[in-house]
Amino acid sequence: MSLPFLVYDIIIRVYAFLIRMAAPFNLKARKWVDGRKEWYRSLEKTLPPGGADIWMHCASLGEFEQGRPVLENLRRNHPEKYILLTFFSPSGYEVRKNYANANHICYLPLDTRENAYRLTLLVKPRLVIFVKYEFWFHLLKVLDERRIPVLLISAIFRPDQFFFRWYGKPFRKSLVYYKKIFVQDKHSAGLLQKAGVTGAVVAGDTRFDRVIGVAAHPRKLPALEAFLQGDRPWVAGSTWLHDEELIRACHRPISKWIIAPHEVTATRLLQIEKIFPGKTVRYSTLLAAPEKFLQQTILLVDNVGMLSSLYRYGAVAYVGGGFDHGIHNILEAAVYGVPVVFGPKYHKFKEAVDLIGIGGAFTVSDEKDLEKVMIKL
Repeated sequence: MSLPFLVYDIIIRVYAFLIRMAAPFNLKARKWVDGRKEWYRSLEKTLPPGGADIWMHCASLGEFEQGRPVLENLRRNHPEKYILLTFFSPSGYEVRKNYANANHICYLPLDTRENAYRLTLLVKPRLVIFVKYEFWFHLLKVLDERRIPVLLISAIFRPDQFFFRWYGKPFRKSLVYYKKIFVQDKHSAGLLQKAGVTGAVVAGDTRFDRVIGVAAHPRKLPALEAFLQGDRPWVAGSTWLHDEELIRACHRPISKWIIAPHEVTATRLLQIEKIFPGKTVRYSTLLAAPEKFLQQTILLVDNVGMLSSLYRYGAVAYVGGGFDHGIHNILEAAVYGVPVVFGPKYHKFKEAVDLIGIGGAFTVSDEKDLEKVMIKL
């Protein structure tokens, strides 16, 4: 085994060890560990004898939204096919574990050589589709050895990725294991070509297909409309603590806000209610009698799955994650023609760079920036 792949193995195992150490104290880590227990037996019980016709793997919820239009078209055109859907992260699996268009949904086991061989022998896929950033090198190698075609869709490449560093040659070679790579832009295709990976297809970002489909069939939310009383709120979606503290620090008044945190847990909801004492009402509470809460200025969304429908009610969208984790999906808001605001860590997201370039988005680093944007808009 070459040194880079030895390092890769060590990193994979250290990562798993750290997750297991964190599991007793962190709910997400615990779900990551528990979801992979007896993974082999779970698949053995549910897969048909012939294996899966199509296997799609997504890292998390955002990648699922990119893969979803492809998966749903496959289901529509091939209803008889057995589709396996796997996730790496609990934030994807927990939200979509009951998704109707897949026959079975589970976690992807850790990418060791042993697991890669066991998994492919068990699943026996006829076609594998990875979404965006999925580069599990042992799994790719085994799939290639078994001559199983693997596609990578909605991929995007940047010069600072390890494929294009001085130490990245062994990993660049692994890219040839994909039968076809569908990239989001010409820049990505050019990087691959320079690296000796030919045949990339510029196909765009499938999230555009997804958000256009959602916007074409908007959900009507009568309780929300009663609460808004015709106001156009700022909709803050997929927020983290830094985002909420920024909103609190801003002194320019907005008549109403909708805040939908990225993680909808009891702890996070209480945290937000403490940041905005006396100003919030939870959506689940609002449903019973919206007319009782008209004096509240902040609607706190305590469910998962309705954010894309909320943006159409907004005057402006604030999308979270741009201070710590990288911004979340801004296309869900932009598809309605709503100006989008987000934090400073956006440069890895082509749609954010492009939207700023045409004046449809604004980045902020502190409350002064946010107030300037509020005045501008």
